[in-house]
Amino acid sequence: MTTKVATGAETTDADLASESLVGNRDAFGQIVARYQSLVCSLAYSATGCLGQSEDLAQETFFTAWKHLGELREPGMLRSWLCGIARRAGGIAGVRSLGQCRYDRLGLR
Repeated sequence: MTTKVATGAETTDADLASESLVGNRDAFGQIVARYQSLVCSLAYSATGCLGQSEDLAQETFFTAWKHLGELREPGMLRSWLCGIARRAGGIAGVRSLGQCRYDRLGLR
C-alpha cells in the first residue's frame, strides 16, 4: 500500500507511524525526511566519522522500520528514533574505538 499522506506541519508523528504500520511507504519516507538530520547528527557525535554516521543512520531507520510495531506511544517517535540511534552509535563506538577521530588527528 502506498497511499499518500498529507505533508506539512499538520501531519503528526503518530499519524506517520500509524500509516507506516499499515504499509504506507510514503509515510515512512516522511519520517526519514523529518528526522534524517537529527539521526545523522547523533550518529556523527558517536563515531566522529561521516561514513560511519551515514551507515548508522541507515541502520537506525532500518531498525525502526522493522520494529515500528513495538513503538508503544506513536507520539514519542522522535525520542524512540533517538534511542535507536544512540544504541547503534554506542555499539559502533565500541567497535571502531573512535577510529575516524584518531585518523583525522593523525594519531594513528
